[in-house]
Amino acid sequence: MGIDCGSVSVKFALMRDHDLIGKVYFKNRGLIETIQQGLRQLPKAK
Repeated sequence: MGIDCGSVSVKFALMRDHDLIGKVYFKNRGLIETIQQGLRQLPKAK
């Protein structure tokens, strides 16, 4: 899993054996809240 936190956006990527299996992107509305939202949504992402 990778998380890229910037001042404007937070991006999440989930990989398995060099294959991207999920990704999500959110506008940064507060780092902790945005990371919590991303961790909830990432398992549902394709």
